[in-house]
Amino acid sequence: EGCLSGQNVEDDWSELKAPTDELKPLPRGLRYAFLGHNSTYPVIVNDALTPHELETLLVELRKHRRALGYSLDDIKGLSPTLCTHRIHLENESKGS
Repeated sequence: EGCLSGQNVEDDWSELKAPTDELKPLPRGLRYAFLGHNSTYPVIVNDALTPHELETLLVELRKHRRALGYSLDDIKGLSPTLCTHRIHLENESKGS
């Protein structure tokens, strides 16, 4: 797939950058599929997909990898300050 914005697409799929979250049990009708090698970059898909449908879906998701965000750092154009939660206390308030 060549380069996008001067960066090799393979750089997006580094196993070193792959999320390491523990996979949780899914409700009936859903299962995990993986976009990367060695069970990396999990996505949740419908369990009723045929092997051909699943492969077609995974190909499309891989094509648009940059649109998916596995962490806040992956989401382009999202300011970390937007995701910072702050509690503003009134001047007379006392902390517990």
